[in-house]
Amino acid sequence: MPSVDNFYSVFQLLKNYYKWRAECPEISADLHPRSILGLLRAGYLGVLRGRDPTGSKVLIYRIAHWDPKVFTVYDVFRVSLIASELIVQEVETQRNGIKTLFDLKGWQFSHAFQITPSVAKKIASVLTIHMHGTNYKQSLLQHFPDILPVEYGGAEVSMEDICQEWTNFTMKSENYLSSISHTVQ
Repeated sequence: MPSVDNFYSVFQLLKNYYKWRAECPEISADLHPRSILGLLRAGYLGVLRGRDPTGSKVLIYRIAHWDPKVFTVYDVFRVSLIASELIVQEVETQRNGIKTLFDLKGWQFSHAFQITPSVAKKIASVLTIHMHGTNYKQSLLQHFPDILPVEYGGAEVSMEDICQEWTNFTMKSENYLSSISHTVQ
C-alpha cells in the first residue's frame, strides 16, 4: 500500500504544476494543437513507439527543426507541455516517467537568443543532462536498445514516421487538449 509520504509527494507535485500553469499563461493557456502544428509538421518532436528498458516513454526533440524566426521559445515549451499532458495519461508513464533526447545538431545563436537566463534556469531545474559525443549512436543504443529510429542507430522506423505519428495523435487529441486549456487561465 502506498505511504502517506507518497500521496503527499504526488499532491505537492500536482499543486506545483497547477500553480506553474497559472503563473505561465503564455505557455499553458493555449493548449490547442493548432497553436503548435507548424512545429509538429516540421518534425521538431517525436515520441517513440516503445519504451526504454526501465519503462520510460522517450521523446526526441530536434533543434534543427525549430525555426526561431517563425516559432518562439514559448511555442517550443507549449509543444513539450502538450506532449506531457498527453503521455502522462498512460499509467505506465506515470509509474516510470519520461526520458528526453535533445538532438542539438543545427543549434544556432538565433535559438540561444530566445532562451533568457530565467528560461534556462527553469529548464535546468527539471533536467538531468547526459552528453553524448560524436559516437552518440553507440551510446544511445546502450540506453535505448530496440526503440530508436534509424537516424539514431535503430533499425525499424524513421524519425519522419515517428514525428508524423505523434502529430496525428496530437491532432486527434484536440478535444481533450481544448478542455484542459480552459481549466487554468
